[in-house]
Amino acid sequence: MTDRVVLADDSLLLRVGLERLLAAEGFDVVGSVGDADQLLRRVAEVRPDAVIVDIRMPPTFTDEGLRAALRLRREEPGLAVLLLSQYIETRDVVRSWSRARPASATCSRTASPTSTGSWPTCGGSWPAARPWTRSSSSA
Repeated sequence: MTDRVVLADDSLLLRVGLERLLAAEGFDVVGSVGDADQLLRRVAEVRPDAVIVDIRMPPTFTDEGLRAALRLRREEPGLAVLLLSQYIETRDVVRSWSRARPASATCSRTASPTSTGSWPTCGGSWPAARPWTRSSSSA
């Protein structure tokens, strides 16, 4: 079974790039949206295994993506969430997110994968194995 992912970022260029990278690795990108409201709607429609969410999104570019991700974690506890930020300083976000759900990760957009596939500037934990694959009983 292919892991189904929804992307949420206001940068179309980044979304298209991530779609191609994920597809090349065997993921099924079932949604690609530009704001938090669209993210919440798309997740409700397609029930993905994972979401990749920019922390700062329209309309205020403060924490709309983070708030949407926190809501999704409350409403969909089996959903894997990867938070992205173009800002190097993510300590406060990691602290807030860790209080909400311990298994989490944030990655700076300036990060690049190493030859082993790890993300050296990520905080939290996003295991290399695909932990978000849902069992048939939770789908």
